[in-house]
Amino acid sequence: MIDARVTEPTTRIGFGRADITPPVGVELAGFGPYLRRRSTGVHGRIYARAVAVESSTGRWLLVSCDLMGLGAEQVRDVVALTVQRTGWRADDVAVHATHNHSGPAAVENHGWGEPDRVYLAQLPELIARACLDAISGARPARVSHAEVPLDAFAYNRMLPRRGLTNERALAGTWREPEPDTIDTSVRVLRVDHGEELAGFLVYYSCHPVICCEQSTTIHGDFPGEALRLLEIAYPRATGLFLQGALGNINPLYAHGPPAESLVALELFGSKLAECVDHGIRAAQPIDAAPIAVAMAEVAHEPNPHRLDELRRRRDEAQHLINSTPADQVAAEKATAAVVRNSLNGTIERLERGANVGGPVWCQALRIGPITLLGYNLEVFHGIKRRLQADLGDECLVLSTTNGWLGYAPTRDAYQPPADPYPAYEVPLICGRLPFHPGIEDDLVDAGVHLFKQVNP
Repeated sequence: MIDARVTEPTTRIGFGRADITPPVGVELAGFGPYLRRRSTGVHGRIYARAVAVESSTGRWLLVSCDLMGLGAEQVRDVVALTVQRTGWRADDVAVHATHNHSGPAAVENHGWGEPDRVYLAQLPELIARACLDAISGARPARVSHAEVPLDAFAYNRMLPRRGLTNERALAGTWREPEPDTIDTSVRVLRVDHGEELAGFLVYYSCHPVICCEQSTTIHGDFPGEALRLLEIAYPRATGLFLQGALGNINPLYAHGPPAESLVALELFGSKLAECVDHGIRAAQPIDAAPIAVAMAEVAHEPNPHRLDELRRRRDEAQHLINSTPADQVAAEKATAAVVRNSLNGTIERLERGANVGGPVWCQALRIGPITLLGYNLEVFHGIKRRLQADLGDECLVLSTTNGWLGYAPTRDAYQPPADPYPAYEVPLICGRLPFHPGIEDDLVDAGVHLFKQVNP
């Protein structure tokens, strides 16, 4: 339980927002392989929204972007620009993505959306502007907290659908039969400057995939739609969506036709906005001190592999590609291209003794009784549950923070009959080897260590 006792504000908090909408025509992120899903219009603009928090005990900044993820190079550039212009430490800055699949591809990958190089060259500067505005706009602030139930919104996609259909999702007649495996509530942090609402943070765990492979318009999916409605209702406030442990969590509606998907987008965006609005109005004051931040690389191992087996898989994929006419578009050919292109790079790095996977990061951001633990992965909900069992419910796990390296699965995702997509197929998309099944232990251990570092 959060202690509601509050003192006079000694914490300073500021918000910033920058438009990061790309030009129409860029490829959108997700739903490959090699769909060539180019955007055809803008249904809603997308943003980078930042919050800067500082006190006598520490400071941190978090910027949340309406993107599927950000590559390591873009994260480094955003952090470097912020550090150069403010004097803040690199470890004080967290670059987060909502995991939006209706925004531009912005991470290096094989087959799940080709990034636009001109857009990527400009993106760090745009995101950094939101960061700088948040820092320069910091004022003495009061912080309040609410936890609001959210029903009939998400389900555990690693389990059978158990009667779920898009029709039932739109009608609101289906609910996750195992609610312990999803978020059943939304966390809301309200920030006031004097008597005026300055901004708010929204925490929830769910893939933003209401609009899927058939949809080609740019928008922020349900988090972006909810924030759009809330920022209309509170025009002087900036809201951030913080994506939680979404690895195995989907909205009830997904993979529908474009027109119906936009109806679902409005429905689910409005539902989340109403929930958050209730939280903004009902939030109770908390003491926002102390402020603390810590960051560390997570030690981990890849799954055991044999170089000759990787070569065999690559060559089989190449054979399938070669046996298909060049002008023929086929899902099997596209999937084989993912395997061939990914393993080509992996084999080359292994042969010269280079690293075959990017670093895994964990970052802890504390504000009073609440600690955010961010990973550069799509964290499975079971990992969040383990961390909260050890550390308490005020430990909120963030995915897609400081980069994107695919999924952080729990052990059961590595064993049949589990869908092999998150544990074994997405690593190919990312251009790395699968994690060892014990990755969940590595992430929990790192999270516990950093949590204790900022909560001594």
